[in-house]
Amino acid sequence: MIQRISTRTEADRLRRTRERANGTLDEMIQRRSTRTEADRLRRARERANGTLDEMIQRRSTRNEADRLRRARERSAQCQNKLSQRRTN
Repeated sequence: MIQRISTRTEADRLRRTRERANGTLDEMIQRRSTRTEADRLRRARERANGTLDEMIQRRSTRNEADRLRRARERSAQCQNKLSQRRTN
């Protein structure tokens, strides 16, 4: 039973992949736009239904991710400068 469901799911995935590959660029853009809009609406609903603690936790997580991203960027810049000095 599980194998049959898995096979059917795999067949559906392959069918959708073929359909996407046969689509035009405009259709691909439309699907992407629709998916992005649906994601935006879903996140807005989640935010509206969340508690204050959840909102603070999400913001804290986002801020921490931003701090880490900036630290990685600074580190990469320092590495680039260091490697440029070594080559000169």
